[in-house]
Amino acid sequence: MQARVSAALLALLMGYFWVFQPLSGLWAQHWLVKDGTPGMAVVTKEHWAGHNVVVYQYRVGERVYTGQARRSLQNPKYANVIAGEKSIVYFSKSHPWISAIDLPSFVTIPGLPVVLLVWVFEAGFIITVINPKSRWAFNFRGQRRPYVAQESQREGWDMAKDRMLLMGCGVLVVLAMAALGIGINVLFGRK
Repeated sequence: MQARVSAALLALLMGYFWVFQPLSGLWAQHWLVKDGTPGMAVVTKEHWAGHNVVVYQYRVGERVYTGQARRSLQNPKYANVIAGEKSIVYFSKSHPWISAIDLPSFVTIPGLPVVLLVWVFEAGFIITVINPKSRWAFNFRGQRRPYVAQESQREGWDMAKDRMLLMGCGVLVVLAMAALGIGINVLFGRK
């Protein structure tokens, strides 16, 4: 039960930051690429997290929306705006609460290799929640799994097969990342 609870908490925590956040960012990028409309925003303050991020407000029709984004890298005129100054902002015509200071040119998940690696751990946590005794489950008790003497005596061709399998899996992961990036851009890219 302790393994299931620990794995569930870690799965929820990592799931929010490494599954939900990247996918919601992907959704926002899709709408900005599809129907992004330029407008003007007023920078209200520096964001508390730093990293060149500002908080801004912009008006669409009768409503005022608030957003946060990095200062413009695409337009040098707005690269150093401070509180009280205006900056260009792009918002989705169909979803006006989605905005960014720089219009994305294509849809992608930032840091895709790291995100995919974390998704592997996320899968391990979910497996642990479902069946803590699975060979794919994480061990939270600090106990070692039973030692099998036959595994320590493998030699020659078995070791070479394991290394080739490991290299093949690495190549497949790289190809999967490329295919995922291309697929995301084809599905959600500029129409």
